[in-house]
Amino acid sequence: MARLCAYYSLCPLIDQRSLLGVAEDSTSGCVIVTLGKNIVIRYKLLHQKQISSWSSREKLSSPVIYDAVGSQYVAVFNRSQLRLWTENEENLDKIKKIKFHQQIHCVIPQTEGNEPLILFSNGAVCPLRTAVESRKKEIDSSLLDANEVIEDYRLVEYENFTFITLFCRNSSDVPHFCVVPVSGDIQSMKLKVEWKNFRLMGQTVMKQDSSCNFLTLWSDGRLCSLPFHPQPSPELPGTLVSIVRAVSTKHPVALVPLSSSHMAIYGADPSEEGASLTIYNVQFGVVQSRHHFKLFASPPRLWCAGTNLLIATAHNLVVVPYRLEAQQLSAMVGAHCSGSAQEEHDSDVQELHHTLCSNWVANGRTKDAPSRSNPQIPEALKEQLQALEAEGCCQSMMVQKLLPQLLKASAISELNWCIKYFTDIPEGSLVQIILFCLENVTKTDKEGPYHKLLNTVLHAPFSDVCMLPSVRTAPLHLTLSLLHYLAEEIEADVPEVELYNLIEWASLLLDAHYQRYLLSGDPQVLKLLLRIRELVVNQIDHMNELNGLLPLLQQLQEGKLSKPQFVNKLYSIESLRLY
Repeated sequence: MARLCAYYSLCPLIDQRSLLGVAEDSTSGCVIVTLGKNIVIRYKLLHQKQISSWSSREKLSSPVIYDAVGSQYVAVFNRSQLRLWTENEENLDKIKKIKFHQQIHCVIPQTEGNEPLILFSNGAVCPLRTAVESRKKEIDSSLLDANEVIEDYRLVEYENFTFITLFCRNSSDVPHFCVVPVSGDIQSMKLKVEWKNFRLMGQTVMKQDSSCNFLTLWSDGRLCSLPFHPQPSPELPGTLVSIVRAVSTKHPVALVPLSSSHMAIYGADPSEEGASLTIYNVQFGVVQSRHHFKLFASPPRLWCAGTNLLIATAHNLVVVPYRLEAQQLSAMVGAHCSGSAQEEHDSDVQELHHTLCSNWVANGRTKDAPSRSNPQIPEALKEQLQALEAEGCCQSMMVQKLLPQLLKASAISELNWCIKYFTDIPEGSLVQIILFCLENVTKTDKEGPYHKLLNTVLHAPFSDVCMLPSVRTAPLHLTLSLLHYLAEEIEADVPEVELYNLIEWASLLLDAHYQRYLLSGDPQVLKLLLRIRELVVNQIDHMNELNGLLPLLQQLQEGKLSKPQFVNKLYSIESLRLY
C-alpha cells in the first residue's frame, strides 16, 4: 500500500522556471537545491532548516550534485566549466575552473561507490575523472543530431548493466528516446516517439522484475509500457497499462518511478482547477493516494529524494513525504479498472465474458443456474460511481468518498444499496452509519427506514480487530442504545438480525467500553449488563440442552431404542448452585 503524507513548503521560489533542480546530499534526509542561476542551498527536510549555502557570480547551468567518491560537490557553470569543492568552502568564485571544449549538459551522481558521470550535450557520457583528464579532447556521439536538445535523462542500474536514458527533441519538435550504455554489454538505441495523432504528455523509465520499460502517457489518457531491455521491443507505444484519469492530459505531466510497481504522477487537475499529485499502482492500475494543490505551474517539475517528493509550484518548493508499504491484496479487493481501455479495441474484435454458476445438489450432481446481475445502481450515484471507477478507485475508497454526502442528505435507500452492493466496506464507515441510525431511530417505529438500515449494517461482515478502534471513539450513550437494541433482538421470538451477528456486536461493544460501563456507576447501565448476562446464560443453557438431545436423536434416526437405566436409590448426588 502507498500513501502520501501531509506536505509542507521548503522554500519560496521567485520563478519556478529558474529552479535548476534538486539532488540528494551527503547526509540522509538532506537535499541540495540549486535556486536561480547562482544560488545553492542545502536543506534538512525533517526540520525544514537551511544547513549551508553558496553563491557565485557566474551562472550555473545544471543542478549541483554530491560526489560520494571524492567527498565533494560538483557543479557546471556556463555549460563548459566544472568546479569541485568541499563542504567547508565558502566562496565559489575562488575555486579553480576546469574548462571543457564541448558543452556539458549535467553531472549525474551514481550509487554504490561509483564516481559521477558527465553527460555532454551531444549525448556522450564519461566518468568524472576520465572526463577531467581528457577534457581537451572532444568525445563524439552518433546518437544525437546537432539540432537535438536533451529534455530529460535518467540513470538506470539494472542487474549488471548501467545505462542512461535520454529524452530529447529536435528543431522540428519530434521527440526521441535514446539509451546510452555506461557499463555492461548493452547496445545503444534511438527510438522515435510518435504514435498516430496523439501527443506525448509524459514519459519515464521504470525498472520491473523482468525488464526495463519506457512508460509513455499520451493525450488521450493512455499509459503504455514499452520494454527496451534486455529484450527490446521497437514498436511504440508498447502494451496498454491503463487509462489515466487522475490528471488532465491536456497539459504536460511529470512522471517519476518510486518502485517496480508504483509511480508518482503530477499534473493539472482533471477539473482544470489547480494541480494533482497521485501515487499510481502500475501493476493493478489504480490510484492509491492523492493530493490536490490550488495552483498548477507549467511545465510540471517533480523530483524524488529518498522517501520525499519535491514539487516546484508557482511560488514554493513543496515537500510531500510518501510511504510505500508491503502490498496487501485487501487494499486491491474490489478495484475497478476503467472500461475505456477496452472500448478502444479494434471494432472487429469482441470480448465475450460468460459466467456459469453451479448449485450442488444432494446427489453430487450440479445444476446450472444463471449468474445474478448486480443490483440496479441508483440514479443519484450513477455518475459519481462512473467517475470513481474511471479513476481506478477500489471499493473501500468509493465508500469513503460517497458516505459523507449520503449521510448529510439522509439518503437511506442509497445507503442500503451501498451496504448490499460493496463487498469491501471500511469498518469505520460501518460505525458512522450505525451512529447515524441510532441518532435518528425511534423506539415506537420499528418498521421505519432507520431500523431497516440498522439491521442491514448489523449483517455486514467486518473484522473485529479493525472495528474495535472505531467503536471506542463512539459516544457512550449511543453504544448503550445499541446494546439495548441488541438485547431486545436476542429476546425476540423472531429476531430481524441473525443471532450470530447479535452476539458478535454485543461482544464487540462490551470489549470496547467495558471499563467505562463499570466506572459509570449508573444503575441503568448495570441493569443492562446484568440483562445481557442473563440472556447469554439462557442461550448457553439452551445449547447444553440441545447438545444432550443430540445422542437421542441419533439413536432414533438409526432405529435403536435406548436401554433403561438402573437407578440405585441407595446412593445419590445433589448439585447446588450457590451463586
